[in-house]
Amino acid sequence: MNLNQINEKNRRKLNRPITGIIQEDRIWEQWYDQEALQQELPKMSQKNYLIECIQNDPNRIILNNRNQKKFTVTEFLNKINLYEKAFTALNLSVGDIICTIGLQTPEMYFIKYAATSLGLITSHLNVLDVAITDNEINRLYLQLENVNPKMIFTLDILEDKIHEIVNNEKFSNAFKVSMPFTYSTSIFNPERLILSLKTLKDFLSGKRIYNSVSLNEFLNLGVNIKKENIKEVYFPGMPCNISFTSGTTGINKAVVLSHDANNALPFQQKIGKFGYEKGTTNLALVFPFLAFWDADIVHAVLCQEGENIIETSLDFKKIPEYFKKYQPNMGIWSQYLWSSLLTLPDEELRKATKNLKHAIIGGARCEVNAAKLFYEKTGVIQTCGFGATEVNTAFSVPHPDCVKLGSAGIPQPFNNVKIVDDSFNDVTYNIPGKLFITGPALMNGYYKRDDLTKKVLYTDEKGIIWYNTGDYAVLDEDGCLTVLDRYMDSIEINYKNKTKKVNPLDIAEIIRKDPNTKDIKITCHDNNQKLVLHISFDTSITNCSNEEALESILNTIKSNLPEEEWPTIISVYEEFPKTPVGKSNYPLLQLFGEELSSQTSKEEKLIVINPESITLKKKMK
Repeated sequence: MNLNQINEKNRRKLNRPITGIIQEDRIWEQWYDQEALQQELPKMSQKNYLIECIQNDPNRIILNNRNQKKFTVTEFLNKINLYEKAFTALNLSVGDIICTIGLQTPEMYFIKYAATSLGLITSHLNVLDVAITDNEINRLYLQLENVNPKMIFTLDILEDKIHEIVNNEKFSNAFKVSMPFTYSTSIFNPERLILSLKTLKDFLSGKRIYNSVSLNEFLNLGVNIKKENIKEVYFPGMPCNISFTSGTTGINKAVVLSHDANNALPFQQKIGKFGYEKGTTNLALVFPFLAFWDADIVHAVLCQEGENIIETSLDFKKIPEYFKKYQPNMGIWSQYLWSSLLTLPDEELRKATKNLKHAIIGGARCEVNAAKLFYEKTGVIQTCGFGATEVNTAFSVPHPDCVKLGSAGIPQPFNNVKIVDDSFNDVTYNIPGKLFITGPALMNGYYKRDDLTKKVLYTDEKGIIWYNTGDYAVLDEDGCLTVLDRYMDSIEINYKNKTKKVNPLDIAEIIRKDPNTKDIKITCHDNNQKLVLHISFDTSITNCSNEEALESILNTIKSNLPEEEWPTIISVYEEFPKTPVGKSNYPLLQLFGEELSSQTSKEEKLIVINPESITLKKKMK
């Protein structure tokens, strides 16, 4: 089954020599209108760019809150103005930080646009971080301490989880607002009574935020503020929001993103003509604490005249129910979560996905077998983009004229790619290496951490600032970028009195060619002398049993790799352990590899282990 789509008639000739140097050629621009690439990027606040994009259709639905309340463009903009007046009444200063700790609600949208139009900076924090410690200090506390907010908005149903942190004396000077989860719902919504009882119980037990005001009390502060008294602010590079990285590869960092970066993303997608139509309904399930929510789920969708459907649970069991309820046109989440739809009976699946046009994978590489099965069941091709918080999330996406299954699409207009080898020499097409990227959505830097910023931002001899992604990637002659894995330095393997230099990622790519593979990760242990292959199977295409799939993997290894490159251990999983946002938990796999490798000698090869021992099960929990 070949799901690749190359529309040759829309391939354009570039009016410059093609040299083989990726960042000079920008070969992906052959899929774009060359005149469109001459347009100027927007220079205004994110609110004003949103207004510019949507104001001509005032009665169109822009936001649907769980079918409880829908907002037209006019209603949406009026709400922003209401919040602007309340913020103005507090006499906050440009650059002051507003924190929110909540789930997706319409109020999060209004705060985002209203606060930042006045020069304030928003930072959405993850309620789950209250259960995590970094160096024995609570992560949510560390984040609040880092940004030192002037205001903290909390969702009432979450206050029992976060009250001890937010009530800390350290944050006593912050103006606190409690937001009802059911604020933008019908007065007849039965949730209101249920949640009122919960919040009353929390109040009586002391599990609440002290010295906070209600959302209505906050909004009433702006009643006497006239529109002409609202002082909107914008200057090039002005900070808009601080987004903490997900922490998948270590302690999360605070990334400062500008209005210009936020506006660049929808502008790039508009002139790139990626196939998003006016009125496209997007099932918005991504958590607000991710930069992806700010940049893609909210701003890019709304500026391209889409409609966001708000639901609160990014959950494997919930997604099929949401699809039956809404039949949306698009969604963006991990491939693992997309597979939840395939649990529906065929007829229900057909009805639920009848309007689906864009099944976009985020947060991980697209596994080809899973994408083929999804297409067989739904008729929809899964596509995968690539990005990072440091470049405002979406850097490359598949173009309708150039879709290659398994790739991360082509760099968006005005973006650029540099790939280098271990010696920092440029590589050319189809040669993997360390990935550097740049573009108009590049971060300002890490908040209060110039030292970390200097480690990841590199300025070349032409003055171009590049972000070191830490990824291992390859770009082909059509401009399609494939991010293979996190970058690893080559290692020296000593085996049978011979030393060989090899990159474990290249070993993984050879094994990945076996049609039974799903997820693959190689970890190195014992001074890089033991390789552990973590693997899960997908036999939906081959119809093999797991035993047959394992035998196929072993044959692939033995037939395509020299013995010294064979893994010491093959650790087989039903599913890789996941993070709360559905990504594979690679740090946990590293820990598994350490424990497994400690039980073997470096001379042994291809030992097959089921990692689900009692010890590892405890760690997975």
